[in-house]
Amino acid sequence: MPKEKLDLLNDVSNIFKFPQSTIDAYKVDEDEEETITHSVSLFLKKMRSHFSFKAIKRQIDDNFSNFDFVSISKYPLASSFNLTTKRIIVNMGVFGRKQIINIPPHDLYSVVLYSYVGAYHSIFPLNKSYSNIVADYLSGLYIRMFAKKYGLLGSYVDEIPKFRFLVSAYVFRSFFEMTQEEAFQKAERVAEIKMSLFDFDLEKYDFYNFRDFITVLSESGVLHGLSLYEFASIMIKSFGTLSLPMFEDGMRFLATISGSSIVSTTIFPTSLQKFHPSLYSKILDVIEKEIT
Repeated sequence: MPKEKLDLLNDVSNIFKFPQSTIDAYKVDEDEEETITHSVSLFLKKMRSHFSFKAIKRQIDDNFSNFDFVSISKYPLASSFNLTTKRIIVNMGVFGRKQIINIPPHDLYSVVLYSYVGAYHSIFPLNKSYSNIVADYLSGLYIRMFAKKYGLLGSYVDEIPKFRFLVSAYVFRSFFEMTQEEAFQKAERVAEIKMSLFDFDLEKYDFYNFRDFITVLSESGVLHGLSLYEFASIMIKSFGTLSLPMFEDGMRFLATISGSSIVSTTIFPTSLQKFHPSLYSKILDVIEKEIT
């Protein structure tokens, strides 16, 4: 299940639990909804070779019957899943446009795809058999983002296996809901190191909790002095606020990877494709198998 709150966005709700009457108050009008459907339908014609084609075509053919297109300017994310109604919430408010007709079709498509993948994985968590791919991708991305700043490419290069262990343990525990013991054992194999190399008790940290994850990165000396604020600042600068939850929540990770695969999108960072292209492609292959 996705997390209820997101630490990186100051405890913003990750999922909704509202009655339909509450959502209806924020829905766009029928003309705007027709514009969204028409725009996404036209762009779909360019996406025949994209992994999302069949899944999004089904939603269009069904007239987006399980979607609520809303405009909630105070909600900082592009979508959520409403557990109360089991409906997909797409937030047009993130575009900051007075008229939906002014939103580029590729951005509308990427947000619809993001919303659909996120909702799907809110109900059907990704199988644990894919956990190594996600852990390897995020470990590589983190090393690229932090290694130079924290000296991991110089005299502290020996800290990289510890870094991989901590990132992998977090992914296994938090994204795939393994037990902490299972996550540690699996992280040892992936990073090829033993927990005994850490000179403090890892068990005192909750690897499901993102704040604890940042704390252990700092207190282990791997990223000494790293704070939640600094982590968020670095990632927002590189990937934008909409993508920030992908580092904290498995559902958001898969949704963001999906949205970023639309080459022309300006909503999600297409740079995510460049960090480890082969692993990125494998993650998209996994998502395709799941949603089609």
